[in-house]
Amino acid sequence: MNKPVKEKKKITKKHKQIILVTCLIVVITAAISLGLWGGFYYQYGSNLTIESTEAKNIIIMVGDGMGFNHIEAAKIKKKLDSMNMEKLDVHGQIRTRSLSIAPTDSAAAATALATGYKVKNGEIGMTGKKTYENIFEFAKQKGKKVGFVTTTNAYDASIAAFSSHVRDKNMHDEIIKQQIESDIDLIIGIGKDKYEPYADQIETEDRAYCKTLQEIKKAGIQKKKIFAVLDDELTERSENKLKEIVSFAANALENDNNNGYVLLVEGAKIDTYSHQNDIMNMIEELSEFDRAVGHLKERAEGNSDTFMIVTSYYETGDLRIKNIEDATVENMEKENWFHSKKHTRDDVPFFAIGPGSTEIPSNKPLDNTDIFDICKQLIENYASSSS
Repeated sequence: MNKPVKEKKKITKKHKQIILVTCLIVVITAAISLGLWGGFYYQYGSNLTIESTEAKNIIIMVGDGMGFNHIEAAKIKKKLDSMNMEKLDVHGQIRTRSLSIAPTDSAAAATALATGYKVKNGEIGMTGKKTYENIFEFAKQKGKKVGFVTTTNAYDASIAAFSSHVRDKNMHDEIIKQQIESDIDLIIGIGKDKYEPYADQIETEDRAYCKTLQEIKKAGIQKKKIFAVLDDELTERSENKLKEIVSFAANALENDNNNGYVLLVEGAKIDTYSHQNDIMNMIEELSEFDRAVGHLKERAEGNSDTFMIVTSYYETGDLRIKNIEDATVENMEKENWFHSKKHTRDDVPFFAIGPGSTEIPSNKPLDNTDIFDICKQLIENYASSSS
């Protein structure tokens, strides 16, 4: 008995479309897995041209995890019309994506700000064997002093992007070793347990290793460089502690210095409490950060040679306020305005003041890599005009 002959199925136009879409999905998935997706949508910055030659000093302030609604929530709680950062001259927003498909992490986001390059999540200041020069390294070549203040561990990924180059953000000991070997003039953060084993290497003839603010102030008179881990003072919240520390930092970098400085200030715990969906503590951290912003804003306004920008690495927590006009502290406490415990892809705000700030476009989103490009051009322009 003959077996029935199976009819060959015709490949219709619809089938071809399905095959094409499937192939496209496979290609995109492969690209994502190789970390190439970021290059498809956006690899580099906006090719901005900054012509100002007057920015001797540059201050970069990062409210880690701070989005537009974090600021609004703080204003509601504190009954403010505006925060200090909102009183800066130029306002805009920044895209935060990395070369990974997931929302950016601290390593990639800080690397973009520090070097002007996109990397995959987890990478700090490098991709593969290729390292990227950061803004601190570039500034030192131009004779500037550089330093940072952070309210978290000084070896944390976001700070590490300005002070090291490592394949993985968890390589804490390597980050610390590179910080010790670096030419950074001022390091202030926390993390005493991790730094203490390196105390003998940190303390040098011209660099002091300090554990209290009083030690810092004393050392600032005696030594050129400061390496401080202030676990007690930066861990306990105080209304004006960060303001006091950043004031010292700016003074220390400005002292005995004709070429200017680059200062990074990071309010790290805005992100910490956003991950925890703890809106009240987030607001207190943001408010303390904003007081430091206010102090440095006054300093920038009093010195026509200081450029200052305030921004964020990313938005944390997907914070939403349904109706800002009707929002109250009471419903802030009753409702959970956070909708995630992770970073999001949302754009984040920036605020700027000082030489070159009005050249930054505010009518379209910038990329986070633009921050590096702006600062680099300001440094180059000042160096050229001063030579």
